[in-house]
Amino acid sequence: MKKVLCILITFSMLSCKEKSNKPKAKNQRESVLMKNDTSESNIAQSADTIRNDNKIINIGSFDNLPKLKFDTISENEYLKYSTIEVWKKTKVKKIGNYFYLKTQKQNHKLKIYKDYGGVESWNGSEFLGFCSNLDCYAITNNSTSEYSGFGELMLLNNQTDFKYNINSFGDGSVELPIPSKNTEFLIYYYNSPYENKNCDIGILKVSTKSDPQHFLREFASYHSNDFAIEEIKWVGDYIIYLKGSEEIHEEGKLIKMYKYFKTKLE
Repeated sequence: MKKVLCILITFSMLSCKEKSNKPKAKNQRESVLMKNDTSESNIAQSADTIRNDNKIINIGSFDNLPKLKFDTISENEYLKYSTIEVWKKTKVKKIGNYFYLKTQKQNHKLKIYKDYGGVESWNGSEFLGFCSNLDCYAITNNSTSEYSGFGELMLLNNQTDFKYNINSFGDGSVELPIPSKNTEFLIYYYNSPYENKNCDIGILKVSTKSDPQHFLREFASYHSNDFAIEEIKWVGDYIIYLKGSEEIHEEGKLIKMYKYFKTKLE
């Protein structure tokens, strides 16, 4: 009888131990699965960050590229051709200190440019318009450091979400780029705010949108200490007309004198 009782007690203890072990094994499996899920999530998040970083293209290095050469033309010749407005400014959604630009891939949140006071001072972004020829939004990103303002123009592609930062020739951002007739090229310029006669020009070659890494490429540039740029316009895809100005003192007054130029891309 004692033997039978001992056997029953032993069997009961083994059964209880087995039951207590089963949930523990399940919890261990769940813990491992949760750990694996977290790791995969982190990897995916890191990959997204890398992809976003790869979508930022910096443009504006013209060191070893051709320099434009301009010829003087008359005002009458310059006025034969008109300019075409290609950048359209539309209303954007604003909430608090931010505005939003929606591309085909996502909604982009940008801080509104204004004076935030204190250390931040004047900073933020400004929406300049949308160009259907390029399928890009134009935005300036601005900041203040040691009482000086700085800006950079960025083009955000509506289809690919690639961001093309166009480096400035000075402190402020360059002017809005102007596409040629069939969008073969873009031209943009910068006038120095510190000098009366100082300007720079950049020409970008526009490639196929199917290759966003090389959608915009530096092509040629120009620098002058003889005038500031008032206006630039394309005649077709290869000829550029330019209106320049110079401020002179005449009879105690500051007067603007205009000059007109023409060049052809080679």
